[in-house]
Amino acid sequence: MWAYDFKKNWYEVDDFLAKHCDENVGLDRMQAINALGYGHDANIYFILDEKLEGPLTVYQQKENDELPPYLVKFKPSKSYVEYFVCENAPSVIELMNKLTPLIQTLIMCDESINRANQRLL
Repeated sequence: MWAYDFKKNWYEVDDFLAKHCDENVGLDRMQAINALGYGHDANIYFILDEKLEGPLTVYQQKENDELPPYLVKFKPSKSYVEYFVCENAPSVIELMNKLTPLIQTLIMCDESINRANQRLL
C-alpha cells in the first residue's frame, strides 16, 4: 500500500487492509475498513456519495493510534480500486489535488463515450 506525505512525497507501507482480510477469512475490504475503525462520519467526503460509487472517498480513523489516521479509497473505474494512507490533513488535501485531475479526465471520457453512444442510437 502506498502512503503520501506532502513533505516526503510517496512511500510504501504495510498493507494492513490485506493483512486484516487474510487474518479474517471471508472479510472483504469494506468490512475490514469498518472493522479497523475507519469511517466517513467526519464529513471528510469527496466527489460523490459512496452509494453512487464515487471515485474518491476519504475515511478517518480515530480508534487505533497504530494505524494511519486517513485512508483514501480511489476507485477510478468499476473494476479497479486503490487505497492510500495519509498521516495528516495537509497530505490528504495534496493527495486529492493529485488525484482529482485523473477523476476529471475519466468523467470527461465517460461523457464523451455516452454522447457518442447516444448519436449511434
